[in-house]
Order: sequence, then C-alpha cells, then structure tokens
Amino acid sequence: MKERPILFSGPMVRAILAGIKTQTRRVVKHCKDRNFGCDLAPHELAGEVNNGNFTNCPYGQPGELLWVREAWRTYASLDHLKPSQIAQGAGVQYEAGGNNIAGEIADRLHGLGRYRSGRFMPRWASRIMLEETNVRIERLFDITSDDVFAEGVRCNHDVGDSEYDKCSMSTQAHFYEAWESIHGPGSWEANPFVWVVSFRMVK
Repeated sequence: MKERPILFSGPMVRAILAGIKTQTRRVVKHCKDRNFGCDLAPHELAGEVNNGNFTNCPYGQPGELLWVREAWRTYASLDHLKPSQIAQGAGVQYEAGGNNIAGEIADRLHGLGRYRSGRFMPRWASRIMLEETNVRIERLFDITSDDVFAEGVRCNHDVGDSEYDKCSMSTQAHFYEAWESIHGPGSWEANPFVWVVSFRMVK
C-alpha cells in the first residue's frame, strides 16, 4: 500500500495524538494532469476527486496511508549531517513532545542538537501513521461545526470541551482564527478550494 508524507505543526500533532484531530484542510493548487500533462484548475480537480477519480490527488485515496512529518531534533553530535545522512535508529526528540527512545536510554537525549524542520524528517523518524477515511474538495466556507471539531479546533476562551457549545464565539470563528494564523491575513476571505482529508490514527 502506498504511503505519502504529510506535514503538521506541533499543536496539530498534539491534537492528533490526543485523538481530537481527525481531519485536515489544505489549499488546492493548480497541477499537471498525470495522464495528459495539461493544467488542472482547482475546480477541475474538485470535479474529478468528488466523483471518485483520485488520479491527480496528492494525498491518495481512502484506505491509503499518510506518515506524519513534524519538527524534531537529534543528537548534537549529528548536527553536521543532513537528515538523509542520519542513520536509521538515531535518537529523535519531537518538538511536539516525546521521543523515540525507551526507558533509561532516553537520558542520552540531554545532548540535543539543532532544531530541524518537519519538512526534512526522514520516513524512519516518523512516529505517526494515518489511514485516510475520506478525501474530497470543497470551498473553505463550506466547513461545518462538526468539521471544525474534527479539525481539532477547540474554544480557546478557558472553557472545557463540555462547555464548547456555550462559548461566545462560533465554531467557524475559532477555525477562522486558526486558519489565518497559519495562512496569513486575508486567507480566509479568499475562500479557496481546499482538500479535506479525514483520517484515523493507525496504532
């Protein structure tokens, strides 16, 4: 089964590990048709994918796997190496919390090296595997309250999950804040076509 990498920020990694994030949205970009080489606009991709044709989908299709890339560090003694040069099995400290070394051996991580972007995480260092349960394309404004919850976005005004519905802000307003913090001012109002990838964590 084909596996593809997918990048997540620290807060979103923690939400996945906590079991509260089961969906992600990514802006749809123009791409080349893999069969014919012509340019496909976002609305053309939407027509394909939403009708079950995943040929040009960068995230694959339901049932396939995504391995998570996230920010990380390894031993300071390896700082001179590129990620591709680091041998499988080296100690990894994840910026979102946790490491890949069990028991007392984790003490060796006191000599942590430089910050490394998740974009350059090798496959062997990934600790999270996701199985896609649904893939579709829609406009950003189409997000529902249930979708916001599946995105892992929660009320940030000091109320617990049980009080979420009583929060003074709408669920979409919370997602608006989260979206603009990642994509910049005006990115919400642009209402782009987005990939909507639903998933479950594979144990």
